[in-house]
This record gives sequence, C-alpha cells and structure tokens, in this order.
Amino acid sequence: MFKRISSSIFIRYFLLTTALFLVSVIILGTIVISSFSRHWLSERQEIITETATSISELLTTRGYIQKAYSADGTMVRYKLTPAVGAALTISSQSIGADIYITNPYGQTEICSEGVNCHHMHNNISTEIMSRVLSLKQGETLYEMGTLEEYYPTVHYTAATPIVLDNNYFAVFVSASAKNFENSRRDIVNLFITVMIAVFIIATVITYLMTYNLVRPLRQMAYAAHRFGEGDFSYRVNVRGHDEMASLANAFNKMALSLSSSESMRRSFVANVSHELKTPMTVIAGYIDGILDGTIPPEKHNYYLQTVSDEVKRLSRLVRTMLDLSKLEAGEMKLSPAKFDINDSIFRILISFEQRIEEKNISILGLEDNEPAKIEADPDMLYQVIYNLMDNAIKFVDNGGYIEIKVWKKEGNVHCSIKNSGMGIATNELPHIFDRFYKTDKSRSLDKKGVGLGLYLVNMFISLHSGKINVSSVEGEYTCFEFYIPVSFTAPEEMQGIMPDKKTDK
Repeated sequence: MFKRISSSIFIRYFLLTTALFLVSVIILGTIVISSFSRHWLSERQEIITETATSISELLTTRGYIQKAYSADGTMVRYKLTPAVGAALTISSQSIGADIYITNPYGQTEICSEGVNCHHMHNNISTEIMSRVLSLKQGETLYEMGTLEEYYPTVHYTAATPIVLDNNYFAVFVSASAKNFENSRRDIVNLFITVMIAVFIIATVITYLMTYNLVRPLRQMAYAAHRFGEGDFSYRVNVRGHDEMASLANAFNKMALSLSSSESMRRSFVANVSHELKTPMTVIAGYIDGILDGTIPPEKHNYYLQTVSDEVKRLSRLVRTMLDLSKLEAGEMKLSPAKFDINDSIFRILISFEQRIEEKNISILGLEDNEPAKIEADPDMLYQVIYNLMDNAIKFVDNGGYIEIKVWKKEGNVHCSIKNSGMGIATNELPHIFDRFYKTDKSRSLDKKGVGLGLYLVNMFISLHSGKINVSSVEGEYTCFEFYIPVSFTAPEEMQGIMPDKKTDK
C-alpha cells in the first residue's frame, strides 16, 4: 500500500507540473502568434497603403502621365507612358504585391504583371471605383477581402485616386492573403516543432527532478513499513541541504530514537520479567515448603522474613511502574509540605544500615550539613534521595565512602551524594537519566534494577522546578547533585512531562 501511495504522489506531482508547463507554453504560443498576426497585418496594411500613395504622387509629379491630343491638336485625355510599367514592376517586386492602374470604368490600363494578367481581363466593380474616385488626392481606401469577387481568394488591397484636370485614374496595390497564411503557417510549424522539443526536454527534466524529490518519501515509506515489522535498522539516504534533506535527517533521528527505545523496551521487559519471576519463585517455594512441612517450624520465621522482603521488593517495582504511568499521563500530583531535608537523609541511612555495614562503607559530610528546611512533596523527595542512596551503596567499592552534602544557595537547597568506586563511563553519562537505561549491562552489580530509578529521580526533581547533574571519573567516584527551590513553585510543565526530557548537563 505504501508503494501505491508514494507512486500516486509522484504521478500527481509529475502530471501537474507537466500540465502546467504545457498550458503555459500553449498560452505563450497563442499570445506570440496572435501578436505576430496583428503586427504583420498592420505592417502589411501600412506598406501597401504607403506604396499606393507614393505611386500616385510619383505618377503626377514626374511625367509618367502625358496628355493625348486629337488630329486637330485638341487634348483628348491623359495617358500613361510605357515607363509606368517598369516603375510598377520594380515596386511590385520590392513589396511582394500586384500594382495596377485603372481608368474610371475599372478597366486596368497597365499592370506590374504585364499585358496578359488577370487584371487586364477583369474590371473593378462600379461600387469600388465610385468609392475610390470619391476620395481626395492623397487619401487611401483599404479593404481586406475579394474586392467584390474581383479576386477568387482574400487579398489585402489599398487604392487611391489620381486626378488630373477632371481626368481620373486609380492606383491599386493588392497582396494575396495566401502569403500571410503561408508565413503564419511557417511560424506555427516552427513554434510547434520548438515546443515539442522543449516539452520533451522539460518533461525529462521534470521527471528526474520529481523522482529525486519524491525518492526520500518513498524511502521513508519503505522505512516506516520496516519499522512496522520491528526492523529499525533502515535509514534514509540524505542528499543536499533543502527541506526534504531536513525531513530525511529528522526521520533518521526518529528511527535512531525508535531503535534505542525498542532496545531499552526489550531490556526493560527482560529485567521486569526477571524481577517478577525471581521473587515470585522464592515466595512460592518458601510458602510451599512451610505448608508441606519441608521447612521445620523453628525456621519458619527466617523464611517468612525472606518472603516479606521479596514482597516488599515486588511492591517497590509496582510502585515504580505506577509512578512511571502517572508521569507519562501527566497525572502526577504534588503535596508540598515544609520539612528539613536532613531528616529524610537520616531516615534513609538508617534503612540502609545493614547494607552499609556489610560493605564497610564510611559515611562522610553529615556533620558539616546545615539545617535546610524546604517546601516540597516529602514522599517524592524521599524517593529521590532513596534511589540516589541505593545507587551509591550498590556501586560503591567495599571499604569505600559515601559523602553527603546539603547547603543553601541563592534561594535553592542543594544536595550531593558522592560515592567512591568504578565510576561511570563518559559515553554513558548523557543517557544516565533515560528510561530503562542501565549502566551495568552485565547485571553483576545491579541485579534488582530495571533502569527506571534515575529516570524517576530526574522527573520528580523537574516537577519541583529543580535540576540534577551527574559527574564521574572512571575508577574514582560518581557524584549526583541536585537542587530545588526552598519555596515550592509549580512548574509550567506540570501536565504531560515529556518522557524523554533530558536534564541539562
């Protein structure tokens, strides 16, 4: 299905771009051809009109028309000299039009085509002649058509009168529209040829550009399909620095995040399964042993204490999961109260007394701590310190130390818990507060953790508008330091804290 969707996007984009280009070319071609036609007709009209006027002036001023006399010496009429034909021929060839001169009756007396042309055997209609002869010297009649069927096809004709002592002649300059049609057809053919060539080139370029533009989307669709099948290894190839490249980069980052989350989820499921299976097996085994008499009565209390410890362990795990669920749903509520943070530290140390003695741990710094009353959620802050202390005791070396400091600064209460030991690798520090992340991958030390303790610590401190940082030197120490305001202030992000929110380092 994703192939069909990506292909349809490609086809729609390609066809839309191609259609827009084709429509633009057609509109441009229509405008160009129309403009050419108007310009050509206007120019043609101007040429033949000017030619008719020029010939009229030429014939009346340079002796091309002479007087004809009778036998008694009386002038009968004006007549055209033979030189007129040569002049008309030269002008006709220069403008590509027929030029002929008629008498008042529409009969052609001389023509640029010679004596046996069409004009010599046909007369101009009386109506056309009356219109021409009614003009003043220098005025011109222009007509586009067959000249009242004088021509079998459409012609562009300009006519002007010649008046000499009440003797009339008319100069006609006529060009066939066929020449114009041929010219326009040549232009259209040339335009169509160029348009087809340009369209093919543009189509190929558009296809390649569209394919390259949509290719990351196809890769992302394919990657999403792979992700849906549980394979997060696929990555989109990133090319260029445009918006699509930014989208591909963001998609790859999302894939990396999903891959990391999936890895942590699987680790979490394995850890939780182990955490649930082990105490439940112990509890079931000891209870069955007591019930069937395998465990003697004098040892009942010992094994019942073990069962109680395992039940408490399960209870802590369930509480952790409930806290995680409330955080992600934005339902975690705070119940602030005023108390001294040192009291919480002392109570937590007492609860860890047995483990501290077993590892011969030295507790440092308590004697130098100043009273630090704050307004915060006591249970939530207790869990913060408890988790940090539990980690410190878990990873401190035998015979090592845990240093606890509390101080006030700039309206905040600061607390640091530092332990000697193996420390944390530098490359692991940025992920220390991620969900389900465990630095002890081998579970040799952290056998009871599921990778949520520090994540919850970070979230609880954020809910109090505070921050937590971690520093470590491998082989020497690890130190967690946090601060929260003395007076409680509800943060703006109380609802819906992002699960992957990072603490500033």
